[in-house]
Amino acid sequence: MLPNTPTSLTDQLADIKEALEKEKIKLTPEVEEYIKTHLHTIQDKIADKKDITKGDLAFIGKVKTWILMPEEWREKYPTIHDLEASGEMDNMQNAIWEANKRQISIQQWLDMNRMIDAVAADPNLSMYTTDIDKLFEFKDGRIITINGRNDIVEIVDTDRFVRMPENFTIDGDLVIKNCHSFAALPKGLIVNGDITIENCSSFTTFPEGIVVQKDIQIYDCHSLVELPDNMIFNKNLYCRNCTSLTHLPTGLEARSLNVDGCIALELSPDELNNVEELNIPECTKLMQNKKTLLPILWQKINEQKIKTLNLGGWDLEDEDMPGELNAENDLNFDMCKGLINPATKIISKGCVLFRGCESLQSLAEGIDVESSLYLDNCKSLQTLPRNVRVGGNLTLFGCESLESLPDDLIVESILYLPKNPSEKLIQDAKELVKKGQVGKLYNHQLY
Repeated sequence: MLPNTPTSLTDQLADIKEALEKEKIKLTPEVEEYIKTHLHTIQDKIADKKDITKGDLAFIGKVKTWILMPEEWREKYPTIHDLEASGEMDNMQNAIWEANKRQISIQQWLDMNRMIDAVAADPNLSMYTTDIDKLFEFKDGRIITINGRNDIVEIVDTDRFVRMPENFTIDGDLVIKNCHSFAALPKGLIVNGDITIENCSSFTTFPEGIVVQKDIQIYDCHSLVELPDNMIFNKNLYCRNCTSLTHLPTGLEARSLNVDGCIALELSPDELNNVEELNIPECTKLMQNKKTLLPILWQKINEQKIKTLNLGGWDLEDEDMPGELNAENDLNFDMCKGLINPATKIISKGCVLFRGCESLQSLAEGIDVESSLYLDNCKSLQTLPRNVRVGGNLTLFGCESLESLPDDLIVESILYLPKNPSEKLIQDAKELVKKGQVGKLYNHQLY
């Protein structure tokens, strides 16, 4: 029994009012009626000079629980009677106690437990224990992973994984693959390693202000439409086969940008100001704007602002190509099937690739490639130009129309001949080896 003290009741009702104001929650009519009913019972007992029991005041704790519940629970249980009937009252009160003990929100606590439950279903994943306090530390309302196995939070192949808690810090990498119920990364997320999101069909949202200390890698997430302007990451951005992605962050500062297969993506020149490695193969929307975009890319290559360029699969034609390209690193024109006789003098300190350019008949004179030149499966290639130097390998696999080699060709490493070379081609190649202009010769019929 409790003393008959109306002041104590007034104080507790004031606590409810304060909690409502703090949480910005409005009582439903049913909860208001619930409170009034219990207050009338207590008032009647006071009028009859009866003592108030703990049971009489138990409604106060239930109302506080209802107020502090996450919004999704209040929507699920709009009245306290609904919550009591569900059998979840004790679980929610325990969640509130656990969250308060760690100074995080109840929603954070619930989301964290759901994440652990989803991952714990697979004992092979990195979060291999359900002991919350062995996996995380709690500080100033944040949840921080403790350095564990491989410094990775890895969640793979589970539709039970829906979301992560807000204000979450991961010491190492975050890997989420094949989680088709997962739709959004949380607000306040900090990842001190890489983020990899792969084949998550419902994934739509990177939060504003996300901080990633290394690379962002997003593969085959077909519902992702855009990335926020104020995301912070220190290295590279890879968005491959994100077929609904239309825009990248304004003021993008990625050193390497790979958007292979992002068919709806649009790019402005300003978004390329800091990019040194640009991979944009199979980007349909960008190809449609090639008359505007390509002159900018050629200029950036020759100014060596863009050091590596991959235009694999673009519908390039000879007139799209510049008079000269002087690249700091690799140039990739694989599968550009509209190229026939491009008059571009190419100088590159990396590799140059024209693999699968089935209409290519010849290249311009004066090609100088510090690394390797790949001409595999250029089925229409009839001749190599004069004054070509290749510092690495020259591969001619599948170039069955090639009949001869120029006598000034230099290949400092290995010359790979087609599968069925002509006698003239073999003779030319052997002569180049003999003169010391080709390091080694390879053909499966010869060696």
